[in-house]
Amino acid sequence: MVFVCTGNTCRSPMAEGIANYLFQKEGLAGRWYALSAGTAVYGRYPAASCAIEVMREFGVDISAHRTKSVRELPLFDDAVFVGMTGAHVQAVIAEGVCHKSNAIRLFDLYLKCGGSKESASSMFLCDNGDVPDPVGSSYKIYLDTAMTIRKLLLPVIETIRQSHGNLPLSTFV
Repeated sequence: MVFVCTGNTCRSPMAEGIANYLFQKEGLAGRWYALSAGTAVYGRYPAASCAIEVMREFGVDISAHRTKSVRELPLFDDAVFVGMTGAHVQAVIAEGVCHKSNAIRLFDLYLKCGGSKESASSMFLCDNGDVPDPVGSSYKIYLDTAMTIRKLLLPVIETIRQSHGNLPLSTFV
């Protein structure tokens, strides 16, 4: 699973950390892992300090994270590219990083795995279901963003867990 946002400093590294933590917790780490990348990355930078602090509260250390562009990733035939927004999904497809059948927005993946729009109404999301960018915001906004990403990932992880980690890619996209 490759999580994609714009600069790879906030949302996608938090999603990567949360997903890998949940994979480990559910005994799926041997078969499932997460990476992250950005659609507009120029250089190698650490995750945003608020993102690092918030993830520490979740028991996840992303302090070693360095930004990377989606163009730097090896080609994966069996990866699901999960965009924080619809624009991120369109960007990875346009960049030729993956086929459109391998890309999905996090909110749409949440719905596909049994999450409901009603449950999502209390989450920190844009009206259209995109995960808003917390860059430059307060610690509370970063915390709200991380909590939303975790809530969106829970039914995804549960779907994988129930299959004992043996789900085909087509299950998600």
